[in-house]
Amino acid sequence: MKKNSISSILLLIVTLLALSTSTLLGVEGVYAEVVSGNGVTVNYVIPFGGSALGLSGGGVTVHDVKGQPVIGISTGDIPGPDGPITATVIFGWGPMWSLVPIVIEEGVPEGTVPLTIARDGNNILITWNNGLYGDNISLFYLPGDGTGIYTNTPDPWQAVDGNFTLQLAQGRITHNNQVGAGLTEVYYKALQPGYTRTSLNSDNVNVLSTAWSVGKFNVNIEGQAANAGKNLMSIPFISQAGTTVASVFGTGTPWQEGDIINSKNSADPTYLSAIYRNGSWASTVSGNAPDFIFTPEYAFEIVTRANKIFTSVGEVPRDPISIAVWGMSSPPDGKTLLGMAYPRNFQLSDSTLIANGASNGDIIQYKVSALAPAYISAVVVNSQWRDASSGQAILPVEIGTLRPSLGYVYATKGGGFTWQRSPNY
Repeated sequence: MKKNSISSILLLIVTLLALSTSTLLGVEGVYAEVVSGNGVTVNYVIPFGGSALGLSGGGVTVHDVKGQPVIGISTGDIPGPDGPITATVIFGWGPMWSLVPIVIEEGVPEGTVPLTIARDGNNILITWNNGLYGDNISLFYLPGDGTGIYTNTPDPWQAVDGNFTLQLAQGRITHNNQVGAGLTEVYYKALQPGYTRTSLNSDNVNVLSTAWSVGKFNVNIEGQAANAGKNLMSIPFISQAGTTVASVFGTGTPWQEGDIINSKNSADPTYLSAIYRNGSWASTVSGNAPDFIFTPEYAFEIVTRANKIFTSVGEVPRDPISIAVWGMSSPPDGKTLLGMAYPRNFQLSDSTLIANGASNGDIIQYKVSALAPAYISAVVVNSQWRDASSGQAILPVEIGTLRPSLGYVYATKGGGFTWQRSPNY
C-alpha cells in the first residue's frame, strides 16, 4: 500500500493487487489505513464483510454503503484546509476486485447535489453545501407555464443561463426577479463535478433524472377592497424552512394588514385561522404565533382585499403520500380541502380516488372565482366521474384536469377513505 502527499492534491489509491485473493476471500475483517495531507487526516477502513463502515477524520466523512451501488467517485469535491482532495478507492468482494465509488452524503442519489431554495427579496436563492460538493457543479432548471409540468425526464431541463447570478465559490446562485414575478413555475437540479446531462449511474439510469429537485410556483390571489376574495389554493412542495405559517408564507411583500389564512387539515370542522398584523402572522383566537402547519396534501383558503402574487418554494416531493378524506361520520358535512401534493397536473378520470374508496354521490369541486361562491363540480355515478351539471362523462377542463397550486373541495357521503398518491414524474 502506498501513500502519496502532494502539496495541492491528496491522491489516495488503495490497491489490493499486492494482496492475493486467496488471502482475503472468505475472511471477515477490515484493513485499516491512516492517510493524511493538506491538513486532513482520514482514518480509512476497508471492510471485507459485515456492516457499513465510514471513513472519517479532519471534518471529512465518507461513507461506504454495503450491498448497493454507492455515490460516484470524488474528484476534488472534498476540499481540505490547504487545497482540494481527490480520493479514489479500489476495493470489492468476490473473485474480482472492482472499483467502488465514494459516497459524499449517504442517501443522496449517485452523482447528484441536494439543493436548498428560499425567497430572497425579489429573487430566488439556490444554495448547496460547497464544503462537500465544491464550486464546479452543474446546475439545471426547468421552466413551466403554471399548469404543472414537472418531469424528471432530462430533455426539457436547461443549463442555468444569463438569468442567473452565479456565486459558485460561495455555493449559491440567484434566479433574478422570480418572486411575485417571472416564470410561473420553475424547478432546479444539480450534478456533481464530472457528471453531465447524459451521464448514467451504476444502475445504467440517467443521473439527472434521479437528482432531487427544488422549485417555486407563483399563485395569483384575488381580492377587492369592497369584496374580500376567498382563494382556495395549495402548495405542491415540502417546505425546507418548516411547516408553520411564517415559515411557509413568510412576511412582508405580498402580505398586507388584515390578510387571513384559513386551514382545515383534520376531520374537525373548525377552521384554524391566522391574520397578518403589524408585519407578522398571529392566531385569530389567541393572538400568538399560529401553531397549525401546512403540508402538500391539504388545501387552504387565503382571504384578502387586494390582488397579489404569492411565490411558494420548497422541495419537490419524491415519496408516496397518503391523504385522509373525511366522510359524513366526520361532522358536519364530510368535507376535505384537497391539495394536489405534487407539482404535476393529472386527469381526474385517471386518479385513484375511486379505486381508493370514492363512492357513488361523492363530489369534487373547483372554485371558479375567489370573488364569488360558484363552483364547477364532478360527481361519481356508477363508479365513474361525470359532470355534475350535465351528467356527461366529458368533464369541464377546470375539474377534469387537477392542477398544482390549486385546492379542491371534496365531499363524500361515505365514511371516508385514504387517497393513496404517488409521484408521476
